[in-house]
Parts: sequence; structure tokens; C-alpha cells
Amino acid sequence: IGAGLSLNQLSKFQGPSHLKHLSCRRLGNLCCRLGKVVKIGLHGILTGAAATVGVPMTYGAIDSARYVNERGGIDGVKIDMKWEDTRAAVPRSITAHRRFKEAGVMAEIYFLVGASDVMSPTQQEDEISALQTSGHFTLAGGPTKPIPWVFNQGPGMPVECASVLQFIQWEWVEKRPCRVGAIVYDETVARDFLEGFKYADKFGVEYIGHEIVPLLGTLDTSTEWLRSAGKEPDWMLVWASGATLTTLVRDAARLEIQKKGIKLACSYGFDIPELRISGKACEGWYIWRTTFAPTCWQVERFPGLKAMLEGGARWHGYDVNMFPSNYCTWNLASIVYEGIRLAIQKVGYENLTGRVVRDGMASIKDFSGWDSGSMAPVTMSDDKPYYGSAQQIHQVQQGKIVPVSGDIEWVELPDPILKQTWARYF
Repeated sequence: IGAGLSLNQLSKFQGPSHLKHLSCRRLGNLCCRLGKVVKIGLHGILTGAAATVGVPMTYGAIDSARYVNERGGIDGVKIDMKWEDTRAAVPRSITAHRRFKEAGVMAEIYFLVGASDVMSPTQQEDEISALQTSGHFTLAGGPTKPIPWVFNQGPGMPVECASVLQFIQWEWVEKRPCRVGAIVYDETVARDFLEGFKYADKFGVEYIGHEIVPLLGTLDTSTEWLRSAGKEPDWMLVWASGATLTTLVRDAARLEIQKKGIKLACSYGFDIPELRISGKACEGWYIWRTTFAPTCWQVERFPGLKAMLEGGARWHGYDVNMFPSNYCTWNLASIVYEGIRLAIQKVGYENLTGRVVRDGMASIKDFSGWDSGSMAPVTMSDDKPYYGSAQQIHQVQQGKIVPVSGDIEWVELPDPILKQTWARYF
């Protein structure tokens, strides 16, 4: 590919010193020398503070393109996955978008919600649709109207929070209201998650308040844990990832928070790296995840995960029985391919445009992965511009993240709260 480097060689690069000479324009990023090609722009995260989370996400999207290309592409059309290392920095994503536009991409993939928030009006103006890994702004219509140009993981952070509260209500057996608090890091999506607590009464839950810790450089969270525990909660919900989550998990274990009778739950940032770093401190934690991103222990339900397991082992040396859950951006990219397939089916390859691809993504129906089914069926439309069909609750048991609930449908919330959420930014 491009400068003569294989993706296998690329996957072995360990840090900035190995990446400084790489760019999407020089490498060609899975560029196909001959035949029909469709270009996709990937806002990757390979270095910087968020690299622990971002590297497997970037690999997952790139590897899915290679997997599809090895099998003939999208009905004979090969995928040219152009990537940029944004370092999880919004200004770098702005530059990346401009490069992608010049290169003629038909769609983009974002991992940093702040970047897609800022770029949403530009995506609409440039008629380049995008998928992002968060569930921001969706039901309120978001910042692009009259049709969505950014497709999201779920129907909005307040809805995600409310859906977790619904699960807690189902599990609660005492007559008194269940007391629930939260600790989140200081970031847009995490703060929007807290908006769902406005509906705590609807689920018979008493909200005791929340604590906010720094997004980066969080060395100790003892004060936040002890202050929360002093309010005698029954559940504590955590929204964090990376090093901040590690600090929270290890501090909770050291302070014996679970032994006080407090159940702990976290967002989907809780992943295999956390299990490896924090070990037994992770035991008992609950994790809520959308059904588009199963764990590697759900192969029986989603046999298509075998391709991810084999790809991760082949290209990155992952354990053939285990991949980081963030590697499920493989599925995210596959959703884009399905939108492109539908667009080609409708107008033909020669007439492919960003708007037609957007329309293709807005018409996806019951898509469950590129082969064999690697996720719950995805259906999207202009009225439902998100691909996560439901949530599922998992728990860490004996070092594995295993499901402990069925699929939990999204809770319906009044539209005004979601409009208030995104109106703060646009």
C-alpha cells in the first residue's frame, strides 16, 4: 500500500517515533491500485493522551476495510480507508476533514465526540456524512437540519442514563427508593449523561448527586469516593475511561466501596485494558454497552465476531480468543460500507456522491454485520439517526465481561430535554 508498508507492518509501530513519517496522503491507506474505489476518512487516535482507548478503535476500522477488500470489496468496489492521527484533538480533526474533502471521501468516521459536534454543520455544508462513536444530540435532531448528516451510537446521553436507571429499577427489590449517585470526568458527553437524572423519579430512583473529576491527570479520587459513600448510595454510576477510570476503579477497591453494599457500574469505556491493569479490583463492576459493540465473549450470539478475533490476532498479535471491545469499531465501519452498498445499488458507482451515501446510511435496515452477524441488527433513518438498537448490561465475573441482562430498549424521554442539551453548544 502507498509507500510500500503493509498494514501488518503499520500495526507493529509502537509510538510517535514510528508514526511521524506517516500520513494518509503518503501511505495511501489501503489504497487500491486498480479498479473501482470508494474513499472514507477516518479520524484516528494513535498517539496522545487518549491512545490507550483510541488505538484499538483505529485498528478496528482500518482492519474491517482490509477484511472486506480481501473478499472483493463492496460489490466489487474496494475501500480506500484514509486515516489521520488526530491525537483526540479537535483542531487536528478540523484539518483532517479538510484533507479528506480534498481527497474526495464519501463519508467520515469520528471517535472524538467534541470533533464531530464542532464539525457537524461543516459535514452538512460539504455534504459528507459521518458516523461517530457517541450518542450525542440524536433525538433532538442535532445541529444539522432538516436531515441528519452525523449518525450516532444511540439516541442521546440523557436517554442512555435513563435506560441504565430503568435496569436498576428492575433489579431493585426493596420498598424504599433506590439511591443512585454518579462520578464522571469533566467532558461533554459525561456531563450530558447527567441530564438523564432529571428523570430519576420516573424510575423510583432517588438521585443523591454527582462528583466530577478531571478528564486527564487524575491521580487520586479518594475524596470523591468518600464524599459519595457518605451519602449512602445503593448504586454509583461512573462515566470515564482510560487512566482516569483506572484511578477510579483502583481507589474504589482500596476504599472497599463495594464492601459497603454499593454496586458500581460504568460506561463502555470499561474494557480489557482495565481488566489487565486493575485485575481483581474490577470484579463485580457492571458495564452498560450498546448492542452494536459486543464483547469478545459473545461469539455464540454473534458468530461474526470470529472474523474480528482472527483479524486482531493476525494483524496485531491479539489473543485469538480476545480483543479489546473498542476494536468493535470494525462494526462501525461496516455500517458505513452498508450505506455505500445501498447507495451504489440505487444510483450506480459512477453517480456516487456524499449525499447519496448519506441517504444510503439513512435507509439501512436490519444490517447485522458484513458476514455471519457481528452485532444486533441495525436500522437507521432520518427519524432514527443512530445505529445502537438497545443497551445490554454486563458484569465483570472472574476476569471476564459477561452479559447479565437481555437487550434493554431505549427509554423514551420528552424531546425538550434533549433539545436543551444540544442547544447549549449550537
